[in-house]
Amino acid sequence: AASLLVRPLTRAIGERDTMVIGAIGTGIAAVVMAIAPTLEITLIAGALSGFSWTLAVVPTFSFLSKNTPSDNITPYTTLCNQMVQVAIFAGPMIGTNLASGLMTVPAVLMLGAVMRVIAGIIVFADPFAESNQREHPGLKRISERAHLNR
Repeated sequence: AASLLVRPLTRAIGERDTMVIGAIGTGIAAVVMAIAPTLEITLIAGALSGFSWTLAVVPTFSFLSKNTPSDNITPYTTLCNQMVQVAIFAGPMIGTNLASGLMTVPAVLMLGAVMRVIAGIIVFADPFAESNQREHPGLKRISERAHLNR
């Protein structure tokens, strides 16, 4: 279901903001899983997690595709895919090792949640942009309509 909403949401608020919502949503889902008192709430958090991962990953790949030189698309997408696969492989291994002795499972989930929210904040802040003036597509359309109605 999330994949059907990514395109309209991205068109309305932009790729970056969709990625931010996705990253922060994965963090919220991890917190809910960590403190969930029942299986039903854990399942709801799992659905939120899947929805949020879709919102984070699809616009990220779209951004990569749009900003990759067409003559080098294969190496760029290969590198991106390899980094994602390493994270999918290493993250659960690290979390399992932490939960096996150093931390509790809820503490590991909270640590992951903090890292995901920080990632969302970094994407939102865009500290590497030449100009930090973010143009929000939805606000731009509203502004244009308001100007035309004067």
